[in-house]
Amino acid sequence: MVASVAIWIGTAFDGLGQQPMPSRWWSPSQPERPHLEVPSYEGLFVMDEVPADPVAVAAAASSRICVVVEDALYASISSGISQLSEDLKAAGHSTAIYRFTSGNAQNLRSYLAARYNEAASLEGAILIGNLPYVVYELLQNWGGADEYEDFACDIFYMDLNGTWRDTNATPPFVQGKLDTWTGDKAIEIWVSRIRVDNLGRLGSPDQVVNAYLTKNHAYRVRNWKSSVKALSYNDDDWANLGPSDRDAIDTVYPETTAMVNGTNETTMADYRDHRLPQSFELISTRSHGSPGGHGYIQHNPSQYVFFDATNYVSMTPNSQFYSFFVCSGADYSAANNLAGLAVFSTNRSGLLAWGSTKTGGMWNDDSFYGALAGRESFGQAFRTWFNTNRQAGWAPQWWYGMVLIGDASLHPSPHVAPLHTFRLNAVALTNQVVLNWTDPLLCGMSTNIIQIRHGTATYPANLADGESIYLGTNRFFMHSNVTAGSTHYYTIWVSHDGSTFFAPP
Repeated sequence: MVASVAIWIGTAFDGLGQQPMPSRWWSPSQPERPHLEVPSYEGLFVMDEVPADPVAVAAAASSRICVVVEDALYASISSGISQLSEDLKAAGHSTAIYRFTSGNAQNLRSYLAARYNEAASLEGAILIGNLPYVVYELLQNWGGADEYEDFACDIFYMDLNGTWRDTNATPPFVQGKLDTWTGDKAIEIWVSRIRVDNLGRLGSPDQVVNAYLTKNHAYRVRNWKSSVKALSYNDDDWANLGPSDRDAIDTVYPETTAMVNGTNETTMADYRDHRLPQSFELISTRSHGSPGGHGYIQHNPSQYVFFDATNYVSMTPNSQFYSFFVCSGADYSAANNLAGLAVFSTNRSGLLAWGSTKTGGMWNDDSFYGALAGRESFGQAFRTWFNTNRQAGWAPQWWYGMVLIGDASLHPSPHVAPLHTFRLNAVALTNQVVLNWTDPLLCGMSTNIIQIRHGTATYPANLADGESIYLGTNRFFMHSNVTAGSTHYYTIWVSHDGSTFFAPP
Protein backbone atom coordinates (compact mmCIF):
# COMPACT_ATOMS: atom_id res chain seq x y z
CA MET A 1 0.00 0.00 0.00
CA VAL A 2 1.36 3.41 -0.99
CA ALA A 3 1.00 6.64 0.99
CA SER A 4 2.69 10.02 1.32
CA VAL A 5 5.20 10.60 4.09
CA ALA A 6 5.63 13.56 6.40
CA ILE A 7 9.24 14.54 7.02
CA TRP A 8 10.29 15.66 10.51
CA ILE A 9 13.09 18.20 10.65
CA GLY A 10 14.68 19.11 13.93
CA THR A 11 17.89 18.88 15.85
CA ALA A 12 18.64 18.87 19.52
CA PHE A 13 21.78 18.28 21.49
CA ASP A 14 22.45 16.64 24.81
CA GLY A 15 25.22 14.60 26.41
CA LEU A 16 24.56 11.98 23.73
CA GLY A 17 24.90 14.33 20.77
CA GLN A 18 22.25 14.82 18.10
CA GLN A 19 18.92 13.05 18.11
CA PRO A 20 17.93 11.01 15.08
CA MET A 21 14.54 11.47 13.48
CA PRO A 22 11.84 9.82 15.59
CA SER A 23 9.87 6.95 14.18
CA ARG A 24 6.45 8.40 13.41
CA TRP A 25 2.94 6.95 13.31
CA TRP A 26 1.96 5.64 9.89
CA SER A 27 -1.03 3.41 9.27
CA PRO A 28 -3.04 3.09 6.04
CA SER A 29 -6.15 2.11 8.00
CA GLN A 30 -5.86 4.50 10.95
CA PRO A 31 -4.43 7.94 10.09
CA GLU A 32 -4.36 9.20 13.69
CA ARG A 33 -2.86 7.44 16.68
CA PRO A 34 -5.71 6.73 19.13
CA HIS A 35 -5.47 7.60 22.81
CA LEU A 36 -5.52 4.78 25.36
CA GLU A 37 -8.18 4.11 27.94
CA VAL A 38 -7.14 3.92 31.58
CA PRO A 39 -6.58 0.18 32.20
CA SER A 40 -9.07 -1.37 34.60
CA TYR A 41 -7.74 -4.17 36.80
CA GLU A 42 -9.96 -4.51 39.85
CA GLY A 43 -10.17 -6.59 43.01
CA LEU A 44 -7.96 -7.37 45.98
CA PHE A 45 -4.41 -8.33 45.21
CA VAL A 46 -4.28 -12.13 44.97
CA MET A 47 -1.13 -13.83 43.69
CA ASP A 48 -0.05 -17.29 44.80
CA GLU A 49 3.34 -18.94 44.41
CA VAL A 50 3.39 -22.30 42.67
CA PRO A 51 5.18 -24.81 44.95
CA ALA A 52 8.66 -25.54 43.67
CA ASP A 53 9.85 -29.05 42.88
CA PRO A 54 12.12 -29.88 45.85
CA VAL A 55 14.36 -31.99 43.60
CA ALA A 56 14.64 -29.67 40.61
CA VAL A 57 16.77 -26.89 42.06
CA ALA A 58 19.27 -24.80 40.18
CA ALA A 59 22.90 -25.75 40.67
CA ALA A 60 24.96 -22.74 41.72
CA ALA A 61 22.10 -20.39 40.76
CA SER A 62 23.47 -16.91 40.13
CA SER A 63 20.21 -14.98 39.95
CA ARG A 64 16.47 -15.27 40.40
CA ILE A 65 13.79 -14.78 37.76
CA CYS A 66 10.08 -14.50 38.54
CA VAL A 67 7.52 -15.87 36.12
CA VAL A 68 4.06 -14.36 36.74
CA VAL A 69 1.20 -16.12 34.94
CA GLU A 70 -2.41 -15.01 34.59
CA ASP A 71 -4.35 -17.47 36.75
CA ALA A 72 -7.05 -18.12 34.14
CA LEU A 73 -4.34 -19.22 31.69
CA TYR A 74 -2.13 -21.23 34.02
CA ALA A 75 -3.85 -24.64 33.98
CA SER A 76 -3.72 -24.94 30.19
CA ILE A 77 -0.02 -23.99 29.93
CA SER A 78 1.34 -25.47 33.18
CA SER A 79 3.50 -28.08 31.44
CA GLY A 80 5.17 -25.41 29.34
CA ILE A 81 5.72 -23.25 32.42
CA SER A 82 7.38 -26.18 34.19
CA GLN A 83 9.68 -26.68 31.20
CA LEU A 84 10.51 -22.98 31.14
CA SER A 85 11.40 -23.16 34.82
CA GLU A 86 13.69 -26.13 34.18
CA ASP A 87 15.32 -24.33 31.26
CA LEU A 88 15.97 -21.26 33.41
CA LYS A 89 17.51 -23.44 36.11
CA ALA A 90 19.72 -25.16 33.53
CA ALA A 91 20.90 -21.68 32.52
CA GLY A 92 21.97 -20.93 36.09
CA HIS A 93 18.91 -19.15 37.51
CA SER A 94 16.62 -19.87 40.39
CA THR A 95 12.95 -19.36 39.63
CA ALA A 96 9.75 -18.39 41.36
CA ILE A 97 6.45 -19.08 39.58
CA TYR A 98 3.30 -17.15 40.53
CA ARG A 99 -0.37 -17.32 39.57
CA PHE A 100 -1.85 -13.83 39.36
CA THR A 101 -5.58 -13.75 40.10
CA SER A 102 -6.44 -10.10 40.73
CA GLY A 103 -5.02 -6.72 41.68
CA ASN A 104 -3.53 -3.74 39.91
CA ALA A 105 -0.15 -2.73 38.53
CA GLN A 106 0.94 -1.00 41.74
CA ASN A 107 0.25 -4.20 43.69
CA LEU A 108 2.35 -6.25 41.30
CA ARG A 109 5.17 -3.71 41.27
CA SER A 110 5.28 -3.65 45.07
CA TYR A 111 5.44 -7.43 45.13
CA LEU A 112 8.35 -7.50 42.70
CA ALA A 113 10.10 -4.82 44.77
CA ALA A 114 9.73 -6.96 47.89
CA ARG A 115 11.27 -9.95 46.07
CA TYR A 116 14.12 -7.73 44.85
CA ASN A 117 14.88 -6.65 48.42
CA GLU A 118 15.14 -10.24 49.66
CA ALA A 119 18.49 -11.95 50.02
CA ALA A 120 17.93 -13.88 46.77
CA SER A 121 17.13 -10.56 45.03
CA LEU A 122 15.68 -10.50 41.51
CA GLU A 123 17.21 -10.21 38.05
CA GLY A 124 14.02 -9.98 36.03
CA ALA A 125 10.41 -11.01 35.57
CA ILE A 126 8.45 -12.58 32.72
CA LEU A 127 4.76 -11.60 32.69
CA ILE A 128 2.56 -14.14 30.90
CA GLY A 129 -1.05 -13.39 30.04
CA ASN A 130 -3.27 -10.33 30.28
CA LEU A 131 -1.60 -8.81 33.34
CA PRO A 132 -1.92 -5.22 34.60
CA TYR A 133 -0.09 -2.35 32.96
CA VAL A 134 0.00 1.41 33.46
CA VAL A 135 -0.44 4.22 30.96
CA TYR A 136 1.99 7.14 31.09
CA GLU A 137 1.20 10.52 29.49
CA LEU A 138 3.38 13.49 28.59
CA LEU A 139 3.86 16.50 26.39
CA GLN A 140 6.79 16.20 24.01
CA ASN A 141 8.44 18.32 21.38
CA TRP A 142 10.07 16.88 18.28
CA GLY A 143 11.13 20.20 16.84
CA GLY A 144 7.78 21.93 16.38
CA ALA A 145 4.79 22.39 18.70
CA ASP A 146 4.23 20.42 21.88
CA GLU A 147 2.43 17.14 21.33
CA TYR A 148 0.45 15.02 23.78
CA GLU A 149 1.01 11.27 23.84
CA ASP A 150 -0.05 8.44 26.15
CA PHE A 151 1.34 4.92 26.07
CA ALA A 152 1.71 1.63 27.95
CA CYS A 153 4.78 1.86 30.18
CA ASP A 154 6.64 -1.19 31.52
CA ILE A 155 9.59 0.86 32.76
CA PHE A 156 7.20 1.34 35.71
CA TYR A 157 7.82 -2.31 36.67
CA MET A 158 11.56 -2.21 36.05
CA ASP A 159 12.14 0.72 38.40
CA LEU A 160 11.56 -0.53 41.94
CA ASN A 161 12.55 2.44 44.10
CA GLY A 162 11.45 5.56 42.19
CA THR A 163 8.18 7.42 42.71
CA TRP A 164 5.46 7.34 40.04
CA ARG A 165 2.45 9.65 40.36
CA ASP A 166 -0.59 10.99 38.57
CA THR A 167 -0.44 14.74 39.22
CA ASN A 168 -2.30 16.30 36.29
CA ALA A 169 -5.90 15.86 35.17
CA THR A 170 -6.13 19.06 33.13
CA PRO A 171 -6.88 18.21 29.47
CA PRO A 172 -5.32 16.76 27.50
CA PHE A 173 -4.05 14.95 30.60
CA VAL A 174 -6.40 12.37 32.08
CA GLN A 175 -6.93 11.20 35.64
CA GLY A 176 -5.69 7.67 36.16
CA LYS A 177 -2.67 7.98 33.84
CA LEU A 178 0.78 8.48 35.34
CA ASP A 179 2.60 11.66 34.37
CA THR A 180 5.48 12.05 36.83
CA TRP A 181 8.50 9.87 37.66
CA THR A 182 10.90 11.16 40.31
CA GLY A 183 13.71 9.78 42.44
CA ASP A 184 16.26 7.22 41.34
CA LYS A 185 15.63 6.62 37.63
CA ALA A 186 17.91 3.64 37.22
CA ILE A 187 15.99 0.45 36.58
CA GLU A 188 16.75 -2.41 38.94
CA ILE A 189 15.34 -5.34 36.94
CA TRP A 190 14.21 -6.18 33.43
CA VAL A 191 10.60 -7.13 32.70
CA SER A 192 9.32 -8.79 29.54
CA ARG A 193 5.79 -9.70 28.44
CA ILE A 194 4.11 -12.64 26.79
CA ARG A 195 0.65 -11.23 26.08
CA VAL A 196 -1.39 -12.96 23.39
CA ASP A 197 -5.07 -12.58 24.30
CA ASN A 198 -5.39 -9.73 21.75
CA LEU A 199 -3.53 -11.59 18.98
CA GLY A 200 -6.60 -13.24 17.47
CA ARG A 201 -4.74 -13.66 14.17
CA LEU A 202 -2.69 -16.42 15.84
CA GLY A 203 -5.29 -18.50 17.67
CA SER A 204 -6.48 -19.06 21.23
CA PRO A 205 -4.25 -17.77 24.06
CA ASP A 206 -3.37 -21.21 25.44
CA GLN A 207 -2.44 -22.53 21.98
CA VAL A 208 -0.28 -19.51 21.23
CA VAL A 209 1.56 -19.51 24.58
CA ASN A 210 2.15 -23.28 24.45
CA ALA A 211 3.54 -22.97 20.92
CA TYR A 212 5.82 -20.14 22.05
CA LEU A 213 7.11 -22.08 25.07
CA THR A 214 7.78 -25.09 22.83
CA LYS A 215 9.92 -23.12 20.39
CA ASN A 216 11.60 -21.31 23.30
CA HIS A 217 12.71 -24.69 24.66
CA ALA A 218 13.78 -25.86 21.21
CA TYR A 219 16.03 -22.81 20.85
CA ARG A 220 17.53 -23.32 24.30
CA VAL A 221 18.50 -26.94 23.63
CA ARG A 222 19.61 -26.12 20.07
CA ASN A 223 16.95 -28.15 18.32
CA TRP A 224 16.20 -24.95 16.41
CA LYS A 225 19.16 -24.34 14.15
CA SER A 226 19.61 -20.63 13.55
CA SER A 227 21.88 -18.85 11.13
CA VAL A 228 24.46 -16.89 13.06
CA LYS A 229 24.14 -13.59 11.26
CA ALA A 230 22.22 -10.33 11.60
CA LEU A 231 20.59 -7.69 9.40
CA SER A 232 20.62 -3.92 9.92
CA TYR A 233 17.89 -2.43 7.69
CA ASN A 234 17.47 1.34 8.05
CA ASP A 235 15.02 3.26 5.88
CA ASP A 236 16.04 6.54 4.25
CA ASP A 237 15.40 8.75 7.30
CA TRP A 238 18.01 6.79 9.29
CA ALA A 239 20.50 5.92 6.57
CA ASN A 240 23.13 7.99 8.40
CA LEU A 241 22.91 5.58 11.34
CA GLY A 242 23.62 2.55 9.16
CA PRO A 243 27.39 2.23 9.69
CA SER A 244 27.20 2.75 13.46
CA ASP A 245 24.27 0.33 13.76
CA ARG A 246 26.18 -2.29 11.81
CA ASP A 247 29.29 -1.81 13.94
CA ALA A 248 27.28 -2.16 17.16
CA ILE A 249 25.49 -5.32 16.05
CA ASP A 250 28.74 -6.69 14.63
CA THR A 251 30.12 -6.97 18.18
CA VAL A 252 27.57 -9.75 18.69
CA TYR A 253 27.63 -11.22 15.18
CA PRO A 254 31.25 -10.66 14.12
CA GLU A 255 31.69 -10.10 10.40
CA THR A 256 28.22 -11.51 9.66
CA THR A 257 26.07 -8.36 10.00
CA ALA A 258 24.56 -7.29 6.69
CA MET A 259 23.74 -3.58 6.29
CA VAL A 260 21.14 -2.22 3.87
CA ASN A 261 20.52 1.51 4.22
CA GLY A 262 20.95 3.26 0.90
CA THR A 263 18.27 5.55 -0.49
CA ASN A 264 15.92 3.46 -2.64
CA GLU A 265 17.68 0.28 -1.49
CA THR A 266 15.40 -0.09 1.50
CA THR A 267 11.97 -0.76 0.04
CA MET A 268 9.05 -2.87 1.16
CA ALA A 269 9.51 -5.22 -1.78
CA ASP A 270 13.21 -5.67 -1.06
CA TYR A 271 12.57 -6.32 2.63
CA ARG A 272 9.77 -8.78 1.85
CA ASP A 273 11.29 -10.61 -1.10
CA HIS A 274 15.04 -10.55 -0.45
CA ARG A 275 15.66 -10.05 3.28
CA LEU A 276 13.02 -11.88 5.32
CA PRO A 277 13.40 -15.10 3.30
CA GLN A 278 17.03 -15.22 4.37
CA SER A 279 17.97 -16.71 7.71
CA PHE A 280 19.02 -13.90 10.04
CA GLU A 281 19.05 -14.66 13.75
CA LEU A 282 18.58 -10.94 14.51
CA ILE A 283 16.90 -8.26 12.42
CA SER A 284 17.13 -4.57 13.31
CA THR A 285 14.99 -2.19 11.28
CA ARG A 286 14.29 1.54 11.52
CA SER A 287 11.15 2.74 9.76
CA HIS A 288 7.92 4.63 10.29
CA GLY A 289 4.88 2.58 11.19
CA SER A 290 2.28 1.65 13.79
CA PRO A 291 1.11 -1.46 15.67
CA GLY A 292 -0.32 -2.73 12.38
CA GLY A 293 3.05 -2.85 10.63
CA HIS A 294 5.80 -0.69 9.18
CA GLY A 295 6.95 0.50 5.79
CA TYR A 296 9.64 2.02 3.64
CA ILE A 297 10.04 5.06 1.42
CA GLN A 298 10.25 4.01 -2.21
CA HIS A 299 11.53 5.81 -5.34
CA ASN A 300 11.08 9.28 -3.87
CA PRO A 301 10.20 10.78 -0.46
CA SER A 302 6.49 11.00 -1.29
CA GLN A 303 5.98 7.26 -1.81
CA TYR A 304 5.67 5.04 1.24
CA VAL A 305 4.81 1.33 1.00
CA PHE A 306 3.41 -0.45 4.02
CA PHE A 307 4.46 -3.92 5.22
CA ASP A 308 1.58 -5.43 7.18
CA ALA A 309 2.44 -7.10 10.48
CA THR A 310 0.59 -10.27 9.44
CA ASN A 311 3.41 -10.95 6.95
CA TYR A 312 5.54 -12.07 9.90
CA VAL A 313 3.02 -14.87 10.37
CA SER A 314 2.42 -15.90 6.78
CA MET A 315 6.04 -15.71 5.63
CA THR A 316 7.58 -17.64 8.53
CA PRO A 317 10.93 -15.80 8.58
CA ASN A 318 13.67 -17.86 10.21
CA SER A 319 14.61 -15.08 12.62
CA GLN A 320 14.52 -15.15 16.38
CA PHE A 321 15.18 -11.59 17.55
CA TYR A 322 13.80 -8.26 16.31
CA SER A 323 14.73 -4.68 17.10
CA PHE A 324 11.73 -2.64 15.92
CA PHE A 325 12.54 1.07 15.76
CA VAL A 326 8.95 1.61 14.65
CA CYS A 327 6.41 4.03 16.12
CA SER A 328 4.21 2.03 18.52
CA GLY A 329 5.35 -1.21 16.89
CA ALA A 330 5.67 -2.89 20.29
CA ASP A 331 2.39 -1.57 21.72
CA TYR A 332 1.12 -4.77 23.31
CA SER A 333 -2.18 -3.08 24.19
CA ALA A 334 -3.09 -3.00 20.47
CA ALA A 335 -4.76 -5.94 18.74
CA ASN A 336 -2.53 -8.00 16.42
CA ASN A 337 0.42 -5.70 17.06
CA LEU A 338 3.65 -5.94 15.10
CA ALA A 339 5.96 -7.18 17.87
CA GLY A 340 3.38 -9.65 19.14
CA LEU A 341 2.77 -11.25 15.74
CA ALA A 342 6.49 -11.41 14.93
CA VAL A 343 7.38 -13.05 18.25
CA PHE A 344 4.38 -15.24 19.05
CA SER A 345 3.69 -16.61 15.60
CA THR A 346 2.99 -20.30 16.16
CA ASN A 347 5.47 -21.33 13.48
CA ARG A 348 9.22 -21.62 14.04
CA SER A 349 9.79 -17.89 13.97
CA GLY A 350 10.34 -15.27 16.64
CA LEU A 351 11.43 -15.37 20.29
CA LEU A 352 11.94 -11.76 21.41
CA ALA A 353 11.39 -8.21 20.17
CA TRP A 354 12.24 -4.88 21.71
CA GLY A 355 10.69 -1.62 20.66
CA SER A 356 8.43 1.17 21.81
CA THR A 357 4.75 1.53 22.66
CA LYS A 358 4.94 5.16 21.46
CA THR A 359 6.77 7.47 19.11
CA GLY A 360 10.51 6.91 19.45
CA GLY A 361 12.60 3.78 19.81
CA MET A 362 16.00 2.44 20.82
CA TRP A 363 19.11 4.26 19.66
CA ASN A 364 22.54 5.04 21.12
CA ASP A 365 22.54 1.30 21.67
CA ASP A 366 26.25 0.46 21.65
CA SER A 367 25.94 -0.46 25.32
CA PHE A 368 23.07 -2.84 24.53
CA TYR A 369 25.00 -4.83 21.95
CA GLY A 370 28.20 -4.57 23.97
CA ALA A 371 26.42 -6.24 26.88
CA LEU A 372 25.10 -8.98 24.59
CA ALA A 373 28.62 -9.54 23.27
CA GLY A 374 29.70 -9.95 26.90
CA ARG A 375 27.16 -12.79 27.20
CA GLU A 376 24.54 -10.91 29.15
CA SER A 377 20.93 -11.84 28.42
CA PHE A 378 18.72 -9.56 26.35
CA GLY A 379 17.03 -8.42 29.55
CA GLN A 380 20.34 -7.62 31.24
CA ALA A 381 21.52 -5.82 28.11
CA PHE A 382 18.31 -3.77 28.07
CA ARG A 383 18.87 -2.77 31.69
CA THR A 384 22.47 -1.77 30.91
CA TRP A 385 21.36 0.28 27.90
CA PHE A 386 18.55 2.10 29.70
CA ASN A 387 20.69 2.98 32.69
CA THR A 388 23.44 4.24 30.40
CA ASN A 389 21.03 6.66 28.71
CA ARG A 390 18.49 7.52 31.42
CA GLN A 391 19.92 10.96 32.26
CA ALA A 392 19.46 12.33 28.76
CA GLY A 393 17.09 15.30 28.71
CA TRP A 394 14.96 13.67 26.02
CA ALA A 395 14.77 10.24 27.69
CA PRO A 396 11.03 10.53 28.57
CA GLN A 397 9.84 11.10 25.01
CA TRP A 398 12.28 8.66 23.47
CA TRP A 399 12.54 5.76 25.89
CA TYR A 400 9.78 5.61 28.52
CA GLY A 401 7.77 3.50 26.09
CA MET A 402 10.49 0.87 25.53
CA VAL A 403 9.36 -2.70 26.20
CA LEU A 404 10.54 -6.28 25.81
CA ILE A 405 8.12 -8.69 24.11
CA GLY A 406 8.81 -12.38 24.73
CA ASP A 407 11.32 -14.05 27.05
CA ALA A 408 14.14 -11.59 27.80
CA SER A 409 16.21 -14.13 29.73
CA LEU A 410 17.38 -15.51 26.38
CA HIS A 411 20.82 -14.97 24.87
CA PRO A 412 22.06 -14.87 21.29
CA SER A 413 23.32 -18.26 20.13
CA PRO A 414 26.16 -19.37 22.41
CA HIS A 415 28.64 -19.63 19.57
CA VAL A 416 28.09 -15.94 18.88
CA ALA A 417 30.71 -13.63 20.40
CA PRO A 418 32.61 -16.39 22.25
CA LEU A 419 34.51 -15.47 25.39
CA HIS A 420 38.26 -15.61 25.84
CA THR A 421 37.64 -17.55 29.06
CA PHE A 422 37.28 -20.64 26.87
CA ARG A 423 41.07 -20.69 27.27
CA LEU A 424 42.46 -21.72 30.64
CA ASN A 425 45.99 -22.08 31.93
CA ALA A 426 47.33 -23.48 35.18
CA VAL A 427 50.52 -24.32 37.03
CA ALA A 428 50.30 -27.80 38.53
CA LEU A 429 50.91 -27.77 42.29
CA THR A 430 50.77 -31.58 42.49
CA ASN A 431 50.59 -34.32 39.89
CA GLN A 432 47.13 -33.27 38.74
CA VAL A 433 45.19 -30.22 37.54
CA VAL A 434 41.51 -29.90 38.36
CA LEU A 435 39.40 -28.10 35.76
CA ASN A 436 35.99 -26.94 36.96
CA TRP A 437 33.88 -24.65 34.79
CA THR A 438 30.37 -24.03 36.13
CA ASP A 439 29.33 -20.87 34.29
CA PRO A 440 26.39 -21.91 32.04
CA LEU A 441 26.97 -18.85 29.84
CA LEU A 442 30.43 -20.20 29.04
CA CYS A 443 29.38 -23.60 27.81
CA GLY A 444 25.68 -23.19 27.18
CA MET A 445 23.10 -25.83 28.02
CA SER A 446 24.00 -28.80 30.23
CA THR A 447 23.45 -31.09 27.23
CA ASN A 448 26.18 -29.41 25.17
CA ILE A 449 29.24 -31.52 24.43
CA ILE A 450 32.59 -30.25 25.67
CA GLN A 451 35.97 -31.09 24.16
CA ILE A 452 39.20 -30.05 25.92
CA ARG A 453 42.57 -30.02 24.19
CA HIS A 454 45.81 -29.62 26.12
CA GLY A 455 49.14 -28.04 25.29
CA THR A 456 52.35 -27.57 27.28
CA ALA A 457 53.76 -24.53 25.46
CA THR A 458 50.75 -22.67 24.08
CA TYR A 459 46.99 -22.87 23.71
CA PRO A 460 45.80 -25.37 21.09
CA ALA A 461 44.53 -23.24 18.22
CA ASN A 462 42.38 -25.87 16.51
CA LEU A 463 41.07 -29.40 16.94
CA ALA A 464 44.26 -30.83 15.43
CA ASP A 465 46.59 -29.08 17.89
CA GLY A 466 47.69 -30.47 21.20
CA GLU A 467 46.23 -33.48 22.94
CA SER A 468 42.52 -34.25 23.36
CA ILE A 469 42.06 -34.99 27.05
CA TYR A 470 38.28 -34.84 27.48
CA LEU A 471 35.07 -35.29 25.46
CA GLY A 472 31.73 -35.31 27.25
CA THR A 473 29.01 -33.26 28.95
CA ASN A 474 30.51 -32.82 32.43
CA ARG A 475 31.63 -29.44 33.74
CA PHE A 476 34.43 -30.99 35.81
CA PHE A 477 37.61 -32.80 34.73
CA MET A 478 40.76 -33.96 36.55
CA HIS A 479 43.90 -33.91 34.42
CA SER A 480 46.16 -36.48 36.05
CA ASN A 481 49.77 -37.69 35.69
CA VAL A 482 51.30 -34.27 35.21
CA THR A 483 54.51 -32.95 36.77
CA ALA A 484 54.27 -30.67 39.79
CA GLY A 485 55.37 -27.16 38.87
CA SER A 486 54.67 -27.58 35.15
CA THR A 487 52.52 -25.15 33.17
CA HIS A 488 49.54 -26.31 31.13
CA TYR A 489 47.32 -24.66 28.53
CA TYR A 490 43.75 -25.75 27.81
CA THR A 491 41.27 -24.77 25.12
CA ILE A 492 37.61 -25.69 25.54
CA TRP A 493 35.43 -26.34 22.48
CA VAL A 494 31.63 -26.54 22.64
CA SER A 495 29.21 -28.41 20.39
CA HIS A 496 25.42 -28.51 20.37
CA ASP A 497 25.27 -31.92 18.65
CA GLY A 498 28.79 -33.38 18.65
CA SER A 499 29.40 -32.64 14.97
CA THR A 500 30.52 -29.01 14.92
CA PHE A 501 32.63 -27.49 17.70
CA PHE A 502 32.89 -23.77 18.30
CA ALA A 503 36.00 -22.23 19.81
CA PRO A 504 37.27 -18.77 20.77
CA PRO A 505 38.81 -16.46 18.18
